[in-house]
Amino acid sequence: MSDVTEAGDQTPCQGTEMVTRRNDAQQQQRDASETMPTQSQIEQAAAWLMRLREPSKRPVFRKFDRWLASDPVHEEAFRRAERMFGLVGTVAGDLAERERRREGRPFLAGPRRRPGRRWYALAASVALMLAFQASHPNWLMDLRADAVTRSGENRQLELPDGSRVTLNTDSAIRYLYEGGVRTVELDRGEAFFDVVHRPDQPFFVDSGNAHVRVLGTRFDVRRTDDGARVSVTHGLVRLFSSSGDAVRLPAGTGGSVSGSRALVERTADVNAATAWRNGQAIYYSMTLAKVVEDLRRYRSAPVLLLDPVAGRRALSGVFDIRNPDKALKTAAETVDAEAYRLPGGILVIF
Repeated sequence: MSDVTEAGDQTPCQGTEMVTRRNDAQQQQRDASETMPTQSQIEQAAAWLMRLREPSKRPVFRKFDRWLASDPVHEEAFRRAERMFGLVGTVAGDLAERERRREGRPFLAGPRRRPGRRWYALAASVALMLAFQASHPNWLMDLRADAVTRSGENRQLELPDGSRVTLNTDSAIRYLYEGGVRTVELDRGEAFFDVVHRPDQPFFVDSGNAHVRVLGTRFDVRRTDDGARVSVTHGLVRLFSSSGDAVRLPAGTGGSVSGSRALVERTADVNAATAWRNGQAIYYSMTLAKVVEDLRRYRSAPVLLLDPVAGRRALSGVFDIRNPDKALKTAAETVDAEAYRLPGGILVIF
């Protein structure tokens, strides 16, 4: 018997040590990811940074402390925002100094003057814009689409078969008619369909893993992160998921696909779901966070909800989506929060 260990062989002790080190490394990676702020949290921190720099008649520090304490990661997010703010301030200060020299104005040696209110607003806004990164590759989706709408825009279309479609804000569709089958792909957003009745030509709407089959009816489809929501105003539709789970939705009802399941929503309000066609958004006992999530679709610039406590408060009301800033401000005030517009159009709610 030889005591020599061949290359590539491991003693039981060595194997155990390698497994332990690998497990430790994996645990460290998990711990690091749990303490790493998300892009959204850095955006929120940058917005707080600007708000705290601005003089205000109402104290905001208590709300800021509440946001900071609501998640351990927020402290690191705020530190990163401060670093971005410092970098922007240094670069902008150097550029201003160069501009003064170019214009022949004297440069005063010694400590730099403390930046004023407008300077902080500019620097923090730039830092926030640096923090914000577009996460939706809409430009690629739009290249493939047959029709699109931008934020705050509605558009009415007539399809080749005579059916009519109204696109809500920030939406994109494709349509294909082959072999007697009419198919529309809702790639993003929301659309209301008024389908011409043709018994020999079924009409399908595909939205991710949600699929709607009709012959002739009127209904609304809104695409969600994991499926779609459907509201029927006339006729009958069949809603099914990619796994084959299906439900029937008569007029006045709504349903949804979430993951692999198709569900009938017993409490669905069809009038509220389609109120956008009249320029309105209707909410019943909905949290501010959900209201903000819905209304932000109508703005091209970001909306950041900074106060998690206010975000959990419920409200009801009818809002004009043709003026989303006013709607967001009113919704915020309803739950004793504030909406503050930053340079560049970014809206923060705290």
